[in-house]
Amino acid sequence: MVEIVQVIGTRPQYQKLIRFNTHDVVVDTGQHYSDSLVFDRPEVDYQLHWVGLRQVIRNIMRVIYINDPKVVIVYGDTFSTLCGAIAARKCGVPLVHIEAGVRTSAQNIEEKIRRKVDSLSTYWMCPTSNAYYESLKEVIPVSGRRSFFVGVLMYEHFLATLNSFKQGNIYILTLHRRENFSRLQELLSYVSKEAVKNNAYVWFFAHPNTLKVIQTQKITIPEKISIRDTEPNREMIQYLTHAKRVFTDSGGLVKEAYWSGCQVEFLGVNPWPEIHAFGTGYTSTSIKRIVGSILTGVNLNV
Repeated sequence: MVEIVQVIGTRPQYQKLIRFNTHDVVVDTGQHYSDSLVFDRPEVDYQLHWVGLRQVIRNIMRVIYINDPKVVIVYGDTFSTLCGAIAARKCGVPLVHIEAGVRTSAQNIEEKIRRKVDSLSTYWMCPTSNAYYESLKEVIPVSGRRSFFVGVLMYEHFLATLNSFKQGNIYILTLHRRENFSRLQELLSYVSKEAVKNNAYVWFFAHPNTLKVIQTQKITIPEKISIRDTEPNREMIQYLTHAKRVFTDSGGLVKEAYWSGCQVEFLGVNPWPEIHAFGTGYTSTSIKRIVGSILTGVNLNV
């Protein structure tokens, strides 16, 4: 049973494509017909030929009628995106637009496609915080529409590619804020579980005050975590170039980790939320969770 039909057709969309655990089929419109433009082309279920907008729309509609999905998913602002969106509307199937809400002052074809596809979309997956706030102006007045800030798929792809060049599987952990001392054991256990799950090792650069709490409260240091002395800023930045993930409650380190291309998770209330303008690097996970909620009809406050 097919629940999702996805429409792609250009090189960037090949990189952005998310395959879902549920039953989905992928339609390639053939917009990028030249092999010189295609790298890592994904396996698709329907390979079309680019024969003009109207015919491509009809061909996508046939795929939708055959599979009877619950949603159609399109990516970005290409002619393939537009064809998929129009086909979904003509077939009466809710549309999920990934990279929705992006607005510029340019009056080019991409801007026109973005606005048209958004007008046809039921669910907007916004890549940036600005796009999300822009979407609220257009989504709220229309009943049934929902928008979500999920981040940029290409940023996630960039981090995965960058991490593939890094030696070892090292996570960095720092904790020094007093408000975290009462849940120190809980936080250490959480980071340890993440490390075990990903076969990583955690370098815990423990602040002297944190060490005192560990001794006083008789905190157990979980598996995969090793305590290290704090280091000067220059050395910490060097460590960040090798680390694959950072957990911290430091307002300074969270920025440096982000600038270094690390996936970073702030433990507590992040004083610099704007650094996640492009998401946290887990965009595909967020989209899968939201689409899963759409398909099952559960609460969409995710």
